[in-house]
Amino acid sequence: MLKNSLLLRRLRKTSLLLLIGLTSLVLLFSCGKNENNSHEVSVPETSEIKSKDSVDLKVQQDPPTQTFLARTEEPKVLSDNNRDQELKKNNFNSSAQKKSVPPKSIPEIQANPVPKVSMRKMTRQIANASEQSATLEATASIEKSTPLTVQPTLAEKEIETKITPEILNDFINVWLGLGVNYFNYIQRSTIDTETGQFSDQTLSTLSVGTRVYIDEKSKIDFQYDQVTGKIKTQGETTLSQTELIRKSMDINLQYAAYQKENETYSVLFGIKENHLPLLSTDYNRNIVSLLENQLIMASVGMNYIRQTKSSNQYEASFKYQKLLSARSLDGYELQLSPRLLIEGSIGVSRRLKSNFNIGLYWSLQSLDFGYQLRRSGLTSSGDEKIIDSSLQLRFGWYAF
Repeated sequence: MLKNSLLLRRLRKTSLLLLIGLTSLVLLFSCGKNENNSHEVSVPETSEIKSKDSVDLKVQQDPPTQTFLARTEEPKVLSDNNRDQELKKNNFNSSAQKKSVPPKSIPEIQANPVPKVSMRKMTRQIANASEQSATLEATASIEKSTPLTVQPTLAEKEIETKITPEILNDFINVWLGLGVNYFNYIQRSTIDTETGQFSDQTLSTLSVGTRVYIDEKSKIDFQYDQVTGKIKTQGETTLSQTELIRKSMDINLQYAAYQKENETYSVLFGIKENHLPLLSTDYNRNIVSLLENQLIMASVGMNYIRQTKSSNQYEASFKYQKLLSARSLDGYELQLSPRLLIEGSIGVSRRLKSNFNIGLYWSLQSLDFGYQLRRSGLTSSGDEKIIDSSLQLRFGWYAF
């Protein structure tokens, strides 16, 4: 850009110098013409002088000037001796007539006319040159101020398309997750047999999920989890059953509130259904039953996704949950008073060939609430704290 600017300045200076030189030449030739017209050539008496050549000159001038036709004759100049001999010869041949030959007038020698240049045309040419120079300078300044954009190659576009499925509106990602789960359950009750801490680690975790891309900014996530485990008792507490199947379903709507290069910050809103255990004493049979309760919670939170050129995707989310409803699936009267319900997850996945991907994800849910259960005319109350954590290996597939 600097070279173009210097070239434009040199062209402008050169055009101005040429115009000044042309004006000087016009003035110089005009002065020369006036001097030539003011001089006359006188020759003594001589015979008729014939011009050797005749030259027709046509000079095309700008309107309103016209075309001139000039005829130039070369006078024949004689020396003194030749002039005397010529006079004697003429006197001898014209003895019958003793007359003197009157000298003929010699036509004025005219210089070649110089075309006139009108001041209007000269002014117009200078104005046009100034406009052209200003246009070139404006174009150069615009090119200098406009940032250069490098268009990606076809290979780079293909890579970007593969590693950023967020930009494709009709993508559906379906995945299957397998892994390990840790479940920590703490219950404190007014009844001693219902108080205790139970924990379980199991490898039998199963997750199925899908992500549907609505447009460039919106998508829907659906996830179903199922964990099969056992509740280990402590002390004298004896349970009617120790096996427990915990299930949950979660659906969230994400909207990209802010996007920067390969990073996306989204807000999410969702609904989650969770099945959780609760210990309750059956005094008629003198046993402790393992009840199953259903919780419906609303979720609101944030989601962060980062894409890299190495086909990796990093994702993190955090959700705050609010209890909407709770009921006992065993038919008892249940009331819950939530204190803190939160959930979060982080993970990384890598895009493979043929639209497949593999990832590792870790999730954690923490629930803290008070409860009141009425069973067979008896009411028990207490606190319940649950920590549910899973580490899964997910296999996914992108499809239209």
